[in-house]
Amino acid sequence: MPTKGEVCAICVERTRGKTAKVDLGRGVQVWLCQDHASDEFRRRRSGRDFVLTLHRLWSAHGCLTKPRGRALDDHLAAMRSEPPAPRHRPGSYAWANLRAEAERRFFDGEDPARVIAELRDRHAPDYAQVPTARTMRRWFHERRWLRQKPVLEISTPGMPIDRRTAGQSGDPPPTTQNPPAARPQPHVRPQAPQEPRNPPPTTLSASQNRCDRPPPEPPRPPPEPRP
Repeated sequence: MPTKGEVCAICVERTRGKTAKVDLGRGVQVWLCQDHASDEFRRRRSGRDFVLTLHRLWSAHGCLTKPRGRALDDHLAAMRSEPPAPRHRPGSYAWANLRAEAERRFFDGEDPARVIAELRDRHAPDYAQVPTARTMRRWFHERRWLRQKPVLEISTPGMPIDRRTAGQSGDPPPTTQNPPAARPQPHVRPQAPQEPRNPPPTTLSASQNRCDRPPPEPPRPPPEPRP
C-alpha cells in the first residue's frame, strides 16, 4: 500500500501504485488505482462492471446516497448513448467542385480514363486525399448530367432561333398570348314599339269644351198613331 495518498475504493488494502481522483458528476468523487480508473475498465460491458462494483461497495458500507446512485445511473446512460464510430464516406462528398468539373468534361464527350488521370494527377499533391479512380468512374457511370433538361437551338425560316425541345424534356417554347377577341353578340330581331292597351284619357280645357263640342240634336217628334 502507498504510505501517502488515498487507497483505491475498489482495491482497498490491495492497492498498488498511485491513485487518482475520478469525478463521476453530481458532486461525487472517488479515488481509484490506475487499473480501475482506466477507460477500459470503466467501459467494460457498457459500464456495467464499473457501476455494479461501486454500487455493491457503497451499499455494503451504508453510504449509497441518492447523488451517488444518480451518478452511477448517468454513467450507464452515457455508455448506452455512445455515438457510433464515424463511417468512412467516399470522396465525392468532399470534392463537390471536382465532381462538377469531371461531369462537365464527361458531358463534352472527353475520354473518361484521360479525364480521371488528369484530375488525379493535378490534385495529388493537395492536402486532402484525392478521390480514388473507382469513385471517379462511378461518377461517369451515374451520368447525373442526363437528368438535366437538354435544350437544342433550332433556326428555320418558319421557326426563329428560340428554346426548342428535340423530343426531350426541355422547356416549352415561349408563346405570345393574343388579347382575347370580343364575343359575338346574339342576333336580336327588332320589334315595333307597342302601343299601350288603355291609353290615358285626354283632358280638354274649358274653351276647347265650348267651341269644339258639337251642338245638341233637336228632339224628335213622337210617332203618329196608326188608324
